[in-house]
Amino acid sequence: MTAFDRLDTSTTEVWKRARLEAHYAAQLLAAAGETLLPADSHFHFSSAVFDPETQALVGAILPSGAHLRLEIPTLTLEVHGADGSTAAHSLIGGTMAAGAAWLEEQLGATLQFPSWELPAGEVRDFGTFRADPAGHAQIAGWYDAAHRTFEAFQPPEGERSDTRVWPHHFDIAVLVTLQDDPNDPEASRTTGMGMTPGDGGIAEPYLYVTPWPYPATWTTPALPAGRWNTEGWYGAVLAGEEVVDQATVDAFIGAAYAHCAAVAGN
Repeated sequence: MTAFDRLDTSTTEVWKRARLEAHYAAQLLAAAGETLLPADSHFHFSSAVFDPETQALVGAILPSGAHLRLEIPTLTLEVHGADGSTAAHSLIGGTMAAGAAWLEEQLGATLQFPSWELPAGEVRDFGTFRADPAGHAQIAGWYDAAHRTFEAFQPPEGERSDTRVWPHHFDIAVLVTLQDDPNDPEASRTTGMGMTPGDGGIAEPYLYVTPWPYPATWTTPALPAGRWNTEGWYGAVLAGEEVVDQATVDAFIGAAYAHCAAVAGN
């Protein structure tokens, strides 16, 4: 069976807690990049990639040659040295402050966290991480299914990015550039697709496809599944409760992408 055919799409309060914990834990990887790597216009220095084999977020290579990994099912933070060494720290039972202190000791640097707003208070004030194998495994399953789906997607035109996890909104996404403007990235024509495990606007996990720039007219043609969002931003949304199987997801992405690519900037 394919990715979304294996996925438990039910969501609970346990899920929401697990989602929030994983979101905050990802800030530790982002902080390492923020502190030790030069900034780039696409924010790759603070983003991560998803490793389906270990169900982990993998940060960028640091100047020392080391890189960080966060295993989502266990909320274990690892520092992999250039020499092949590995140091691991379980976040369960501790706080963000404790995780940051351990990471600072490993990296020999005082962490600078990104300044963006997170969904539940300041990063350093977050409470104790709880052991929740079922919830954390469900989070990892959504990222795994989305990663495999996006990696398999081949746009009929344009240049696709790699699939990355963005710690600000905690979404995993891929961007297809249809027309690049090197002097003004905001003027480029793109279509993005992603999955977020939930946010302030939609509490449950959902997939999305959205064009940029937004078209002058926000049309809402029929979709095989999902709906169009026109509240604050424009794009197609497939809520987690509507995800029946991989075929549902593929049909949604195919139809939504075709429309968004056609109207981007028009």
